[in-house]
Amino acid sequence: MVNLDANGTPLRPAIIWLDQRHADASAPLPAYLRWTFRLLGLTTTIQRFRENCQANWIAENQPDVWLDTRHFLLLSGYLNYRLTGKFRDSSASQVGYLPYDYKRQTWAGKRNFKWRLMPVRPEQLPQLITPGETVGPLTAIAAQHLGLPAGLPVLAAASDKACEVLASGALAPDTACLSYGTTATMNTTNPRYVEPVRFIPPYPASQALYQQLYREVYLKIYPQLQSLYKTIRRITGYPR
Repeated sequence: MVNLDANGTPLRPAIIWLDQRHADASAPLPAYLRWTFRLLGLTTTIQRFRENCQANWIAENQPDVWLDTRHFLLLSGYLNYRLTGKFRDSSASQVGYLPYDYKRQTWAGKRNFKWRLMPVRPEQLPQLITPGETVGPLTAIAAQHLGLPAGLPVLAAASDKACEVLASGALAPDTACLSYGTTATMNTTNPRYVEPVRFIPPYPASQALYQQLYREVYLKIYPQLQSLYKTIRRITGYPR
């Protein structure tokens, strides 16, 4: 997570997802939430969420930093800002302790309980766009650093896991993608919202990006691949 002031300047070093610091999070929640979580058997889960939430740790231990925080972004959102000057991020990149509605793939509604678990305010969060949409044009400064033409469109993508699933072809519930990254996972894509563990959200999928790639890339190159396949088979006799 990256804290920026009103000028877009980082206020402190970024906190990566593997960071082990924990907030105290001892302030009691409203009684109606405490009783609801107790009835659902979620008291421990909610407390762990509050303790792991980076915003809570910063607000408790560096209150001056949190007070000056105008923008609170994931690394993807920060990189988009540095590339385009716009505070926008992909809806499929929101994996973390944020007030995010994973089912609808947008920020949680104003009455959602998640806003009560952390000090994050709606105006601190970036505008969310669909994977495949344009974040904005590459700025002249970013273009100079990267050796790319200014104005080049920067497109929204997705989190690493979502892109891995897309690239591996695991696009249906009956096909799994085994990922051996920093955290080993097994992922599938499902058109329905499914929680592998009750009340623990899944990664947001980049299905919209897949559909765009399917239309604009796969359908165009598939006939050529079929022709190449037939040629190889004719020459080598394989596969039989």
